[in-house]
Amino acid sequence: MLLYESGKLHIAENRKKIMLIPLIVILIAAICLVVYSFTADSAVNVGTDFTGGYKMRVKVGSRLTDETYDEYSSKIISIAENLTDEEGNKYGIKVTDCERYGTNNDSIAISYLGVASDDEMLDVVNPALKQALIDEILYVSPELTYSDGSIVAKYDGTILNGNIGDIKCEQLRKLGVAVTGYEYDADTLTVSVSSPVADSLKDEVSKALVLRDEYVGSVDSSGFVSSAVSSELLQRAVLAVVLAIACMLIYIWIRFELLSGLAAIVALFHDLIIMTCAMFIFHIELNQTFIIALVTILGYSINNTIIIFDRVRENIKNMSGNISNAVIINTSVKSTLSRTVFSTFTTLIMVLFVAIIGVADIRVFALPIIFGLIAGFYSANFIAPSVWTWLSDNFVVKGRKIKKA
Repeated sequence: MLLYESGKLHIAENRKKIMLIPLIVILIAAICLVVYSFTADSAVNVGTDFTGGYKMRVKVGSRLTDETYDEYSSKIISIAENLTDEEGNKYGIKVTDCERYGTNNDSIAISYLGVASDDEMLDVVNPALKQALIDEILYVSPELTYSDGSIVAKYDGTILNGNIGDIKCEQLRKLGVAVTGYEYDADTLTVSVSSPVADSLKDEVSKALVLRDEYVGSVDSSGFVSSAVSSELLQRAVLAVVLAIACMLIYIWIRFELLSGLAAIVALFHDLIIMTCAMFIFHIELNQTFIIALVTILGYSINNTIIIFDRVRENIKNMSGNISNAVIINTSVKSTLSRTVFSTFTTLIMVLFVAIIGVADIRVFALPIIFGLIAGFYSANFIAPSVWTWLSDNFVVKGRKIKKA
């Protein structure tokens, strides 16, 4: 039997097929988790909000484009994971996430963990990483060529302009270099000298000729989330969801009946599971923003479900004859379907635009909302009615005598 036929919905009669779709989504998520466990750092992309760790944000500026993102992100990750102390020992930094963000998508943020103690990470490792990123990303070191009469400094991809030659020549004179003049063309500065540069001065000359990249901005550490704090955040997040669902069950039980409340709660768990599975499938970071999106969708979805059960209550009172539960639920869903479709569609369009044109931080919130809107529409119109019909067919409800489908 089709879900819609001859102007009538047949939801109750197709509940087994309806339940099959969420199971397929769960199966796909399980497969993706297995794949990500071999191809990514971890099967589940859990943010530092829940795992603990550190964040560093590098403002690259106008040079960060779709074409250069991979180059800059790889360089930043390499700097972090290969950072060493004065004796050449690695600090053991492991980058767990790297993403593009900022108002103009002009920055890169990395999340990372360290093997050192919290105090050492905050006092030693993080400042060292910040300085290394400043030196390697914000500044451009030239490729130097020395001859008896000149120093040729070639800056890869950096266009020289203004009085940069005067500034650099003055710095070289302070080091004791016999500068007689200079010229520059595009990315190359040629400094003329009256005598060769001594080997003992070459390191200082190299440092003096380093340029600040005018296209990049800054490096900022956005703080630390300890493992204890992250564990507490996760516990509070789970508690918030459980309390929200419990309150909704009590409300629906009082306003309608227990079976309606149970059906609505099953639908909400469906939304929770499907949203989480979607995050697994697309390997999107799970953080506090996801919990906010989750609670938002639970409230949105329960509203659609309540409207349907409100219509069910009216139809139980008004429909004459020995009407089956299947007919009641099919009629109730059909009468509210257009309203649910339009409200979900208009909300979905707005969130889609936010996801498309918004910055990375907004997109992380918008994407689970999109998954939740789709899951909530499906659960309100198909999952909850199917569960209600099955419960009503198998459990006696006081004061209601309705035949089974």
